[in-house]
Amino acid sequence: MSKSKLLYLVLLLSFCTCLTFVVHGAPLDVGIIGISVENLEPTLRQWAAENNIEIGVIENIGWNSGKVINRALAGIPYDVVCAVIEEAKVLVNHGLLLPLNDLIAAEPEFAEDLYEDIHPSVMAMFNFKGNQFYIPSEWNLCIMYYNTAMFEQAAIDYPDSDWEIAQFQSCARKLSCDIDGDGTNDEYGYGAFGWNPWEIGPWINTFGGAILDETWTASRMSRPETINALEFIQGMLEEGSMPPISIQWDYLPEHNKCAMWLAGHGPMGIYRNLNWTDYDIQHMPACNKNRGTALGGAGYGISVNTKDREAAWKVLKFLTGKAIRDEMQAQNMDIGAFPPRKSVGFYELAPNIPPKNAIAFYEALDYATTVPSPVQYPEVDGVVREYLGIIWRGEDSVSNVALQMHDLINSILSGN
Repeated sequence: MSKSKLLYLVLLLSFCTCLTFVVHGAPLDVGIIGISVENLEPTLRQWAAENNIEIGVIENIGWNSGKVINRALAGIPYDVVCAVIEEAKVLVNHGLLLPLNDLIAAEPEFAEDLYEDIHPSVMAMFNFKGNQFYIPSEWNLCIMYYNTAMFEQAAIDYPDSDWEIAQFQSCARKLSCDIDGDGTNDEYGYGAFGWNPWEIGPWINTFGGAILDETWTASRMSRPETINALEFIQGMLEEGSMPPISIQWDYLPEHNKCAMWLAGHGPMGIYRNLNWTDYDIQHMPACNKNRGTALGGAGYGISVNTKDREAAWKVLKFLTGKAIRDEMQAQNMDIGAFPPRKSVGFYELAPNIPPKNAIAFYEALDYATTVPSPVQYPEVDGVVREYLGIIWRGEDSVSNVALQMHDLINSILSGN
């Protein structure tokens, strides 16, 4: 065993065997994600004061499970902590979070409202081996955007909700054109602006493939369906329906040079700031009647060593409930991705401001698959990014590279 692993084991054992005192009324520390402390702090502290709960530190921890672990090892854990799905399992596997099943079950009315108000796919995202470790605070998924002006200029009908791969491919070809006659397309039917499990996941899932198995413990990159999805993307690159990887960022949608692209909720804020309205969204095109997309999000959990479990549970319910979202929306605050509760209002937009088909985001939850998020997510993410680049640059065949990814990811997941 290496010295670093031995030191970590000693620290972990020391932490796990220390005596933890529950101090009712002690200040609760909160770690947040997806919203600034400046926006959240006044609302949270006011609510806490009204409920006789003292809040200590409120920190934005970002994608930093290491910070959560280090605070726990130092004996100053966050009482209530937020994690994105890509890091959620890390905290669970370290035994730092309290399973919430009993707390939920103890309040039947709350439980009924929770499961009726939050889509099952969003709840299931944070359920590990039957234990609900987090209550969702936000979610996001990839969906197909399209440039309405480019479709209209080419006299092509907008895609509808039941379109399929063949129609998507036909549109991509028709909307790719060499305007100046120099032999290189100046506009492209489809553009992609990232290649990690989040961006490639919708295509792989739609083709019936997978990056990892359902338990996130083994690679599925060598499956025929997964290879078919990658070959489909590579085919669009080769035929010129997509800009080459090296220049993709020159064809941002708002430049009116890209007709279709996959993205989550993020671009909508960018487009509103630019006052760019020539776009809408639609479901993923189906492949053999199958659709897929990648689902992500964040949720709040409670430390096993919280100073006051009862108060921490109240804080967690407030942070993931309807009241705080209503208050923050009323103040026009940036509240991150989509709220998990349907009762909050799915996505409030002014009349005639795109995307007019915003409800497609929520509808897509019915076929969404959680982005595979093992404890080794950063390493898996790095492999996917690097090796997909080899395919897109035409340096090796899809089947060869997919097999290399398969073996390397399995090695990572097994700890070898």
